[in-house]
Amino acid sequence: MCTSGGTINIVGAGISDNTYGIYASGGTLNVKEGAEIQSNIGAYVGNATLNIGETGTMNSSSPIITGEKYGLSVGLTGIVYMYDGQVKGKTGATQGFITYIESGYAVGNKVEGEYFVDYLALAGTISTVAQVNGIDYSNLQSAINSIVGEGTIKLTNGISSSQSYTIAEGQNIILDMNGKTISSDSEV
Repeated sequence: MCTSGGTINIVGAGISDNTYGIYASGGTLNVKEGAEIQSNIGAYVGNATLNIGETGTMNSSSPIITGEKYGLSVGLTGIVYMYDGQVKGKTGATQGFITYIESGYAVGNKVEGEYFVDYLALAGTISTVAQVNGIDYSNLQSAINSIVGEGTIKLTNGISSSQSYTIAEGQNIILDMNGKTISSDSEV
């Protein structure tokens, strides 16, 4: 589904495509409860606004946006409001910034099988390690993936991990250690 203007509401439906489930170069897309989007890149948000879910009572299981590469890819002028649901991708759940999450929540990150998953959780119920543009992340790689072009990651807790972290070509990242440490028994 491609859009370059206007408003589209996707409710209780599945969208599947080989390239982009949603390609939004303009306008506003509202992906609401019951919607399932699946593609190589689940949703691309260019000069558009994407609302995932609705304000109010948070539903962490719906809607679902899944990509074989990224669930969500946000361009430099894209705006994403995440109120509900999950974003899943094999390379990373989200590439680019989630612009806004509802007050009192944080972006949780987990791995389910082959997929990285971004989801909302009540603040304080998950341990966060990094922050990008005021959004908390529970996984450093997800914070790295959220940056398109240039950006700053601020550590909010120390990290002890044997995981390696990948910074994509074209990313220019400032890692504000904020007095915290990253320790590992392998290469970081």
